Amino acid sequence: MAGKLIRALRPEVLVPVPGLALAGGGLVVRGEGPEARVRAVLAPGEEPPMPWQDFPGEVWLPRPILLHAHLEDHDAPTADLHAAADGFAGWIRALLAWRAGREADPVASATAVLDELQRGGAGLVVAHAEAPSVRAVAGRRGVLPLLEVLAPGEGGGTAASAAAAIRRSAAELGAGGVAVHAPYTVGAELARALFHGGALGSVHLGESAEERRFLASGDGPLAELLGERGAPTPTERFPSPVAWLEACGGARPGVLAIHGGDLTAEELVRLERAGVGVVFCPGTHHAFGRPRPAFGAAGGTPPFLGCDSRASNPRLHPLRELRLARATVPEFGPVAWWASLTTRAAAWLEDPLRGRIRAGGPLDPLRVRLPVPASHDRPEALAADLLGALSELGEAAELIPGTP
Repeated sequence: MAGKLIRALRPEVLVPVPGLALAGGGLVVRGEGPEARVRAVLAPGEEPPMPWQDFPGEVWLPRPILLHAHLEDHDAPTADLHAAADGFAGWIRALLAWRAGREADPVASATAVLDELQRGGAGLVVAHAEAPSVRAVAGRRGVLPLLEVLAPGEGGGTAASAAAAIRRSAAELGAGGVAVHAPYTVGAELARALFHGGALGSVHLGESAEERRFLASGDGPLAELLGERGAPTPTERFPSPVAWLEACGGARPGVLAIHGGDLTAEELVRLERAGVGVVFCPGTHHAFGRPRPAFGAAGGTPPFLGCDSRASNPRLHPLRELRLARATVPEFGPVAWWASLTTRAAAWLEDPLRGRIRAGGPLDPLRVRLPVPASHDRPEALAADLLGALSELGEAAELIPGTP
Protein backbone atom coordinates (compact mmCIF):
# COMPACT_ATOMS: atom_id res chain seq x y z
CA MET A 1 0.00 0.00 0.00
CA ALA A 2 1.15 3.58 -0.73
CA GLY A 3 0.88 4.52 2.95
CA LYS A 4 3.50 1.85 3.82
CA LEU A 5 6.01 2.81 1.12
CA ILE A 6 9.40 3.70 2.66
CA ARG A 7 11.85 5.81 0.67
CA ALA A 8 15.28 7.40 1.18
CA LEU A 9 15.45 10.93 -0.24
CA ARG A 10 18.69 12.92 -0.57
CA PRO A 11 18.82 16.55 -1.73
CA GLU A 12 22.09 18.32 -2.47
CA VAL A 13 21.83 19.99 0.95
CA LEU A 14 19.33 19.55 3.77
CA VAL A 15 18.82 22.47 6.19
CA PRO A 16 16.56 20.94 8.85
CA VAL A 17 16.96 23.86 11.30
CA PRO A 18 18.62 27.28 11.03
CA GLY A 19 22.36 27.08 11.48
CA LEU A 20 22.73 23.47 10.34
CA ALA A 21 23.23 22.41 6.72
CA LEU A 22 23.80 18.75 5.87
CA ALA A 23 25.52 18.33 2.50
CA GLY A 24 24.85 14.71 1.58
CA GLY A 25 22.37 14.16 4.40
CA GLY A 26 18.87 13.01 3.70
CA LEU A 27 15.53 11.72 4.91
CA VAL A 28 13.92 8.35 5.36
CA VAL A 29 10.21 8.85 4.77
CA ARG A 30 7.09 6.76 4.88
CA GLY A 31 4.19 7.28 2.50
CA GLU A 32 3.59 9.63 -0.39
CA GLY A 33 1.69 12.85 -0.98
CA PRO A 34 0.17 14.93 1.84
CA GLU A 35 0.22 12.00 4.28
CA ALA A 36 3.97 11.29 3.94
CA ARG A 37 5.94 11.51 7.18
CA VAL A 38 9.65 11.74 8.00
CA ARG A 39 10.88 8.66 9.83
CA ALA A 40 14.51 9.73 10.23
CA VAL A 41 16.93 12.55 9.39
CA LEU A 42 20.28 11.06 8.31
CA ALA A 43 23.56 12.96 8.61
CA PRO A 44 26.17 12.79 5.83
CA GLY A 45 27.73 9.35 5.80
CA GLU A 46 24.74 7.60 7.37
CA GLU A 47 23.29 5.01 5.03
CA PRO A 48 19.56 4.27 4.73
CA PRO A 49 18.12 0.73 4.58
CA MET A 50 17.39 1.19 0.84
CA PRO A 51 19.05 3.00 -2.10
CA TRP A 52 19.00 6.79 -2.11
CA GLN A 53 16.70 8.70 -4.42
CA ASP A 54 18.81 11.76 -5.23
CA PHE A 55 17.64 15.33 -5.93
CA PRO A 56 20.79 17.04 -7.28
CA GLY A 57 20.92 20.81 -7.17
CA GLU A 58 18.14 21.07 -4.59
CA VAL A 59 18.36 22.60 -1.11
CA TRP A 60 15.55 21.53 1.23
CA LEU A 61 14.41 23.69 4.13
CA PRO A 62 11.30 23.90 6.33
CA ARG A 63 8.53 26.04 4.90
CA PRO A 64 8.23 29.61 6.23
CA ILE A 65 5.62 30.59 8.81
CA LEU A 66 4.10 34.05 8.42
CA LEU A 67 2.50 35.28 11.62
CA HIS A 68 0.42 38.01 9.97
CA ALA A 69 -1.58 38.48 6.80
CA HIS A 70 -5.05 39.63 5.77
CA LEU A 71 -7.38 37.51 3.66
CA GLU A 72 -9.38 40.44 2.27
CA ASP A 73 -8.62 42.89 -0.56
CA HIS A 74 -6.51 40.68 -2.82
CA ASP A 75 -7.85 42.70 -5.76
CA ALA A 76 -6.90 46.05 -4.21
CA PRO A 77 -5.13 48.62 -6.45
CA THR A 78 -2.11 48.81 -4.15
CA ALA A 79 -0.14 51.48 -6.02
CA ASP A 80 -3.21 53.68 -6.48
CA LEU A 81 -4.07 53.52 -2.78
CA HIS A 82 -0.55 54.55 -1.78
CA ALA A 83 -0.50 57.31 -4.40
CA ALA A 84 -3.82 58.71 -3.12
CA ALA A 85 -2.79 58.61 0.52
CA ASP A 86 -1.76 61.60 2.60
CA GLY A 87 -0.24 59.74 5.52
CA PHE A 88 -1.52 56.60 7.18
CA ALA A 89 -5.03 57.92 7.85
CA GLY A 90 -5.19 59.06 4.24
CA TRP A 91 -4.38 55.55 3.07
CA ILE A 92 -7.16 54.13 5.26
CA ARG A 93 -9.55 56.74 3.82
CA ALA A 94 -8.57 55.75 0.26
CA LEU A 95 -8.98 52.05 1.09
CA LEU A 96 -12.45 52.58 2.55
CA ALA A 97 -13.51 54.62 -0.48
CA TRP A 98 -12.30 51.89 -2.82
CA ARG A 99 -14.10 49.21 -0.81
CA ALA A 100 -17.34 51.18 -0.93
CA GLY A 101 -17.28 51.13 -4.72
CA ARG A 102 -17.00 47.40 -5.30
CA GLU A 103 -18.74 44.23 -4.24
CA ALA A 104 -16.41 42.06 -2.19
CA ASP A 105 -16.00 38.34 -2.81
CA PRO A 106 -14.44 37.02 0.42
CA VAL A 107 -14.07 33.48 -0.88
CA ALA A 108 -12.21 34.58 -4.01
CA SER A 109 -9.97 36.98 -2.09
CA ALA A 110 -9.08 34.54 0.69
CA THR A 111 -8.33 31.81 -1.84
CA ALA A 112 -6.17 34.15 -3.93
CA VAL A 113 -4.20 35.37 -0.88
CA LEU A 114 -3.42 31.86 0.33
CA ASP A 115 -2.65 30.59 -3.17
CA GLU A 116 -0.18 33.45 -3.70
CA LEU A 117 1.55 32.87 -0.37
CA GLN A 118 1.71 29.11 -0.79
CA ARG A 119 3.18 29.48 -4.29
CA GLY A 120 5.89 31.50 -2.57
CA GLY A 121 6.60 28.64 -0.19
CA ALA A 122 4.55 29.52 2.90
CA GLY A 123 3.78 26.55 5.13
CA LEU A 124 1.49 28.37 7.58
CA VAL A 125 -0.14 31.80 7.59
CA VAL A 126 -1.75 33.39 10.66
CA ALA A 127 -4.36 35.78 9.28
CA HIS A 128 -6.60 38.56 10.53
CA ALA A 129 -9.91 37.83 8.84
CA GLU A 130 -13.48 39.06 8.80
CA ALA A 131 -16.22 36.50 9.43
CA PRO A 132 -16.91 35.65 5.74
CA SER A 133 -13.20 35.10 5.14
CA VAL A 134 -12.85 32.87 8.21
CA ARG A 135 -15.77 30.83 6.93
CA ALA A 136 -14.17 30.63 3.47
CA VAL A 137 -10.90 29.07 4.71
CA ALA A 138 -12.26 26.88 7.52
CA GLY A 139 -10.52 23.52 7.27
CA ARG A 140 -7.95 24.58 4.67
CA ARG A 141 -4.38 23.47 5.29
CA GLY A 142 -1.74 26.06 6.03
CA VAL A 143 -3.86 28.85 7.51
CA LEU A 144 -4.80 29.83 11.06
CA PRO A 145 -7.48 32.54 10.84
CA LEU A 146 -8.15 34.94 13.71
CA LEU A 147 -11.54 36.66 13.73
CA GLU A 148 -10.86 40.38 13.41
CA VAL A 149 -12.81 42.86 15.53
CA LEU A 150 -13.38 46.51 14.62
CA ALA A 151 -15.48 48.27 17.24
CA PRO A 152 -14.52 51.92 17.92
CA GLY A 153 -15.85 53.31 21.19
CA GLU A 154 -15.57 52.68 24.87
CA GLY A 155 -17.63 49.52 25.18
CA GLY A 156 -18.92 50.51 28.64
CA GLY A 157 -20.63 47.93 30.79
CA THR A 158 -21.37 45.75 27.77
CA ALA A 159 -17.70 44.97 27.07
CA ALA A 160 -17.66 41.58 28.84
CA SER A 161 -20.82 40.34 27.15
CA ALA A 162 -19.68 41.69 23.77
CA ALA A 163 -16.33 39.90 24.15
CA ALA A 164 -18.06 36.65 25.08
CA ALA A 165 -20.27 36.90 21.99
CA ILE A 166 -17.24 37.56 19.79
CA ARG A 167 -15.40 34.54 21.20
CA ARG A 168 -18.45 32.33 20.60
CA SER A 169 -18.67 33.56 17.02
CA ALA A 170 -14.95 32.90 16.49
CA ALA A 171 -15.32 29.33 17.77
CA GLU A 172 -18.39 28.66 15.66
CA LEU A 173 -16.64 29.95 12.52
CA GLY A 174 -13.54 27.84 13.19
CA ALA A 175 -11.17 30.72 13.97
CA GLY A 176 -8.09 30.03 16.09
CA GLY A 177 -8.56 33.17 18.18
CA VAL A 178 -9.58 36.81 18.08
CA ALA A 179 -7.72 39.73 16.51
CA VAL A 180 -8.25 43.17 18.02
CA HIS A 181 -7.81 45.32 14.92
CA ALA A 182 -5.97 48.29 16.47
CA PRO A 183 -6.00 50.68 19.46
CA TYR A 184 -7.81 53.29 17.38
CA THR A 185 -10.57 50.96 16.12
CA VAL A 186 -11.40 48.97 19.26
CA GLY A 187 -12.43 50.69 22.49
CA ALA A 188 -10.16 50.10 25.47
CA GLU A 189 -12.84 48.38 27.57
CA LEU A 190 -13.68 45.90 24.84
CA ALA A 191 -9.97 45.32 24.20
CA ARG A 192 -9.49 44.54 27.91
CA ALA A 193 -12.31 42.01 27.80
CA LEU A 194 -10.97 40.39 24.62
CA PHE A 195 -7.38 40.13 25.88
CA HIS A 196 -8.56 38.66 29.19
CA GLY A 197 -8.15 34.92 29.65
CA GLY A 198 -4.87 34.07 27.94
CA ALA A 199 -6.20 32.89 24.56
CA LEU A 200 -4.37 33.48 21.27
CA GLY A 201 -4.85 37.06 20.10
CA SER A 202 -3.39 39.67 17.81
CA VAL A 203 -3.42 43.45 17.36
CA HIS A 204 -1.90 46.03 14.99
CA LEU A 205 0.35 48.07 17.28
CA GLY A 206 2.94 50.81 16.86
CA GLU A 207 2.46 51.09 13.11
CA SER A 208 2.67 54.87 12.70
CA ALA A 209 3.30 58.15 14.52
CA GLU A 210 -0.37 58.99 13.84
CA GLU A 211 -1.42 56.11 16.10
CA ARG A 212 0.87 57.30 18.89
CA ARG A 213 -0.57 60.83 18.67
CA PHE A 214 -4.15 59.56 18.71
CA LEU A 215 -3.57 57.50 21.86
CA ALA A 216 -1.69 60.26 23.69
CA SER A 217 -3.89 63.27 22.85
CA GLY A 218 -7.03 62.03 21.06
CA ASP A 219 -6.43 64.26 18.03
CA GLY A 220 -4.60 64.22 14.71
CA PRO A 221 -5.34 62.53 11.36
CA LEU A 222 -6.72 59.30 12.85
CA ALA A 223 -9.07 61.21 15.15
CA GLU A 224 -10.31 63.22 12.17
CA LEU A 225 -10.91 60.05 10.15
CA LEU A 226 -12.79 58.33 12.96
CA GLY A 227 -14.85 61.47 13.52
CA GLU A 228 -15.85 61.46 9.85
CA ARG A 229 -17.15 57.95 10.35
CA GLY A 230 -19.12 58.78 13.49
CA ALA A 231 -16.85 57.03 15.99
CA PRO A 232 -16.65 58.61 19.47
CA THR A 233 -13.36 60.06 20.67
CA PRO A 234 -11.99 57.83 23.46
CA THR A 235 -11.70 59.41 26.89
CA GLU A 236 -8.68 57.40 28.09
CA ARG A 237 -5.20 58.60 27.15
CA PHE A 238 -2.08 56.48 26.84
CA PRO A 239 1.49 57.77 26.43
CA SER A 240 2.36 55.07 23.89
CA PRO A 241 0.93 52.08 22.02
CA VAL A 242 2.78 49.76 24.41
CA ALA A 243 1.23 51.55 27.39
CA TRP A 244 -2.19 50.99 25.79
CA LEU A 245 -1.46 47.27 25.38
CA GLU A 246 -0.24 46.97 28.97
CA ALA A 247 -3.29 48.81 30.32
CA CYS A 248 -5.60 46.55 28.29
CA GLY A 249 -4.03 43.31 29.54
CA GLY A 250 -2.56 42.41 26.17
CA ALA A 251 1.11 42.55 27.16
CA ARG A 252 1.34 38.81 27.74
CA PRO A 253 2.30 35.55 26.03
CA GLY A 254 -0.21 34.52 23.39
CA VAL A 255 -0.58 38.02 21.91
CA LEU A 256 0.96 39.08 18.60
CA ALA A 257 1.75 42.78 18.13
CA ILE A 258 1.74 43.50 14.41
CA HIS A 259 4.05 46.02 12.67
CA GLY A 260 5.92 47.74 15.54
CA GLY A 261 7.85 49.99 13.17
CA ASP A 262 7.07 53.14 15.18
CA LEU A 263 8.00 51.65 18.56
CA THR A 264 11.16 52.67 20.38
CA ALA A 265 13.88 50.21 21.35
CA GLU A 266 12.79 50.50 24.99
CA GLU A 267 9.18 49.74 24.08
CA LEU A 268 10.22 46.72 22.02
CA VAL A 269 12.24 45.39 24.96
CA ARG A 270 9.18 45.76 27.19
CA LEU A 271 7.12 43.70 24.76
CA GLU A 272 9.76 40.99 24.51
CA ARG A 273 10.04 40.73 28.30
CA ALA A 274 6.24 40.43 28.53
CA GLY A 275 6.23 37.52 26.09
CA VAL A 276 4.45 39.41 23.29
CA GLY A 277 5.33 38.23 19.79
CA VAL A 278 6.23 41.23 17.61
CA VAL A 279 5.55 40.71 13.90
CA PHE A 280 7.21 42.99 11.33
CA CYS A 281 5.74 43.35 7.81
CA PRO A 282 8.68 44.67 5.74
CA GLY A 283 6.75 44.88 2.45
CA THR A 284 4.17 47.22 3.95
CA HIS A 285 6.81 49.21 5.87
CA HIS A 286 8.74 49.67 2.62
CA ALA A 287 5.64 50.59 0.58
CA PHE A 288 4.78 53.40 3.01
CA GLY A 289 8.38 54.67 3.01
CA ARG A 290 8.47 54.59 6.80
CA PRO A 291 11.57 55.42 8.88
CA ARG A 292 14.03 52.75 9.89
CA PRO A 293 12.52 50.67 12.74
CA ALA A 294 14.25 50.18 16.10
CA PHE A 295 14.40 46.36 16.07
CA GLY A 296 18.18 46.30 15.69
CA ALA A 297 18.73 48.81 18.47
CA ALA A 298 16.49 46.76 20.78
CA GLY A 299 18.87 43.80 20.43
CA GLY A 300 17.68 40.35 21.42
CA THR A 301 16.09 38.39 18.63
CA PRO A 302 14.56 39.75 15.42
CA PRO A 303 10.79 40.08 15.15
CA PHE A 304 8.66 37.48 13.46
CA LEU A 305 7.59 38.22 9.89
CA GLY A 306 4.26 38.88 8.20
CA CYS A 307 3.09 40.34 4.91
CA ASP A 308 -0.01 42.39 5.82
CA SER A 309 -2.38 42.70 2.81
CA ARG A 310 -2.50 43.48 -0.89
CA ALA A 311 -4.06 46.82 0.05
CA SER A 312 -0.70 47.86 1.53
CA ASN A 313 1.81 45.43 0.00
CA PRO A 314 2.21 45.00 -3.77
CA ARG A 315 3.27 41.36 -3.52
CA LEU A 316 2.62 38.64 -0.96
CA HIS A 317 5.64 36.35 -0.82
CA PRO A 318 7.40 35.07 2.33
CA LEU A 319 10.86 35.19 0.76
CA ARG A 320 10.30 38.79 -0.34
CA GLU A 321 9.56 39.64 3.29
CA LEU A 322 12.78 37.84 4.27
CA ARG A 323 14.80 39.83 1.71
CA LEU A 324 13.32 43.17 2.77
CA ALA A 325 13.67 42.35 6.47
CA ARG A 326 17.37 41.68 6.14
CA ALA A 327 17.88 44.80 4.00
CA THR A 328 15.89 46.97 6.44
CA VAL A 329 17.41 45.60 9.65
CA PRO A 330 20.85 44.21 8.73
CA GLU A 331 21.94 43.95 12.39
CA PHE A 332 20.40 40.48 12.42
CA GLY A 333 22.09 37.93 10.18
CA PRO A 334 20.42 35.54 7.74
CA VAL A 335 20.34 32.63 10.20
CA ALA A 336 18.52 34.72 12.82
CA TRP A 337 16.00 36.02 10.28
CA TRP A 338 15.39 32.48 8.99
CA ALA A 339 14.77 31.31 12.56
CA SER A 340 12.11 34.03 12.89
CA LEU A 341 10.38 32.53 9.84
CA THR A 342 10.69 28.92 11.01
CA THR A 343 11.77 27.50 14.38
CA ARG A 344 11.01 30.53 16.55
CA ALA A 345 7.62 31.11 14.91
CA ALA A 346 6.69 27.45 15.41
CA ALA A 347 7.83 27.55 19.03
CA TRP A 348 5.76 30.68 19.70
CA LEU A 349 2.72 28.88 18.27
CA GLU A 350 3.62 25.78 20.30
CA ASP A 351 3.57 23.73 17.09
CA PRO A 352 6.41 21.18 17.29
CA LEU A 353 5.81 19.72 13.82
CA ARG A 354 6.34 22.98 11.91
CA GLY A 355 9.35 25.20 11.41
CA ARG A 356 11.88 22.37 11.13
CA ILE A 357 12.40 19.11 9.27
CA ARG A 358 12.32 16.37 11.87
CA ALA A 359 11.39 12.75 12.50
CA GLY A 360 7.64 12.46 12.99
CA GLY A 361 6.93 15.61 11.01
CA PRO A 362 5.33 15.91 7.60
CA LEU A 363 7.36 15.60 4.40
CA ASP A 364 6.74 19.05 2.93
CA PRO A 365 10.10 20.79 2.40
CA LEU A 366 10.68 24.11 0.71
CA ARG A 367 12.67 23.01 -2.33
CA VAL A 368 15.04 25.68 -3.65
CA ARG A 369 17.84 25.80 -6.18
CA LEU A 370 20.75 27.66 -4.60
CA PRO A 371 24.48 27.74 -5.45
CA VAL A 372 26.26 25.45 -2.99
CA PRO A 373 29.81 26.54 -2.08
CA ALA A 374 32.49 24.09 -3.22
CA SER A 375 34.08 24.06 0.23
CA HIS A 376 31.80 23.49 3.19
CA ASP A 377 33.84 22.03 6.03
CA ARG A 378 31.46 23.20 8.75
CA PRO A 379 27.69 22.70 8.55
CA GLU A 380 27.13 25.97 10.44
CA ALA A 381 29.13 27.97 7.88
CA LEU A 382 27.35 26.28 4.99
CA ALA A 383 23.99 27.09 6.53
CA ALA A 384 24.96 30.76 6.92
CA ASP A 385 26.12 30.91 3.29
CA LEU A 386 22.97 29.28 1.93
CA LEU A 387 20.58 31.32 4.07
CA GLY A 388 22.49 34.46 3.15
CA ALA A 389 22.02 33.66 -0.53
CA LEU A 390 18.34 32.88 0.04
CA SER A 391 17.74 36.16 1.90
CA GLU A 392 19.46 38.13 -0.88
CA LEU A 393 17.51 36.43 -3.66
CA GLY A 394 14.18 36.59 -1.84
CA GLU A 395 11.28 36.19 -4.23
CA ALA A 396 13.73 35.69 -7.12
CA ALA A 397 14.85 32.35 -5.68
CA GLU A 398 13.93 29.38 -7.84
CA LEU A 399 11.37 27.28 -5.99
CA ILE A 400 10.62 23.74 -7.10
CA PRO A 401 6.93 22.96 -6.82
CA GLY A 402 5.51 19.77 -5.40
CA THR A 403 6.39 17.28 -2.70
CA PRO A 404 9.26 14.86 -3.38
